[in-house]
Amino acid sequence: QSRIACVYAPALPLQALLRVDHTLRGRPLVVLGTDGRVRHVSPEAPHVQPGMTLAQALASSTGLQVRALSAAAAESARAALRDVAVQFSPQIECRGDRAFLTVGDLRLLYPDERDLVAALTARAAEVGLVVQVAIAGSVGVAQVLAQAQHVAVVPPGTDAAALAPLPVAVLGLSAAQ
Repeated sequence: QSRIACVYAPALPLQALLRVDHTLRGRPLVVLGTDGRVRHVSPEAPHVQPGMTLAQALASSTGLQVRALSAAAAESARAALRDVAVQFSPQIECRGDRAFLTVGDLRLLYPDERDLVAALTARAAEVGLVVQVAIAGSVGVAQVLAQAQHVAVVPPGTDAAALAPLPVAVLGLSAAQ
């Protein structure tokens, strides 16, 4: 039976900057997109929202640190995420801020998949990444649940039940679908 883990690093561009410049930790920080609008916001800047202009952001938060997206830092963070995944499984696929890995063959090392979630999370933390991890029977379900931070481990055969309580918006579908 196939078991897939999704390791999701939310706000990876923000995390990438924090990995290379530790002086930014704990400070209000925004990452600007190429259009000059806020793309990512640290928790220390609660009144700033993605999509704001730089002027709006600066008016909303005292001491706001502003950084442009660093392609090199982002690639380094993606490489770190990939390295975390490959330490647990040779069968991985990385898509931006997510790594998917086949984990069904890890039952001898991690009989309880919650222990695998904890190990993946801890390894990511060691390389400076905060991740959300979900394990399910398919890539799609693992991805939705990791991103929704709803369930860490879906017991085999219960993927549909795990998705049922989620709002349609989280699934990326319209109500008509």
